[in-house]
Amino acid sequence: MLIEDAVSPGTPQFVIDSYATLAERARTQSFGLIEEDVIVLDTETTGLSVQDNELIEISAARLSGREVVDRFDTFVHPKQLIPAEITELTSITNADVADAPSAVEAVAALADFVGGCPVIAHNATFDRSFIESVKGGVNVSDIWIDSLALSRIALPRLASHKLSFMADLFDCDSVSHRANADVDALCGVWRVLLVALTDLPQGLMARLADMHAD
Repeated sequence: MLIEDAVSPGTPQFVIDSYATLAERARTQSFGLIEEDVIVLDTETTGLSVQDNELIEISAARLSGREVVDRFDTFVHPKQLIPAEITELTSITNADVADAPSAVEAVAALADFVGGCPVIAHNATFDRSFIESVKGGVNVSDIWIDSLALSRIALPRLASHKLSFMADLFDCDSVSHRANADVDALCGVWRVLLVALTDLPQGLMARLADMHAD
C-alpha cells in the first residue's frame, strides 16, 4: 500500500513525505529508556463484552530496544464454550483450551512475566478490562499505553488507525486475529509510533506530557 493511498484527502505533501520515512527510521532509530523493558500485549476472548465473555488467549512480548527478549503465550480455559464465529475468526477451538490454565492462573503467570513494567496494547481498555475483571486475579501493571489512542495523536492524517492497516502500511508483521501474531505486528507499529512522536512539535509534546503528569 502506498502512503498516498493511506492518508485522508487533502493531506499536505510534506506530511506524506514524512510518513513515507517512518518504517525505515523505525528500524534504525534508538529512543533510550522509553523503549527498555516494555511489554507488548494482546488477548483473544469469547466475545466483546467483559460482563458476558472470557479470555481464551494471552500473548505478550518483552521489548528491549529493537529486540524481543522474552515471550509469554498461553491459552486460557474459559467456563463457556467458544462460539463458532470466534473459532472461525481466531482458529482457536474448544480442544485448544480444554487443558489450558484457568483465567486466574493465566493472569497470575502474566503478572509474573510483566513484573510491573509498562504494558502497550492496541485499544488497551479492551485487553485491560478483561484481564482486570478476572475474579481472584492480580494487578498486572499500573501503566498501560494505548497504541490506538497514541496513533491518532502521532499519525492524525492516516485514513485508519486499525492495527492491521498500520502493520501493512509500515511493513510490520501481519495481523491474523491470533494474540501472538498481533503482538508481533504491534511490536513493529510501536516503534513507528515512537518515530512519529519525535516528529511532533515540541510544544505539542510538552502539552501532552502535562496532560498526563500523574
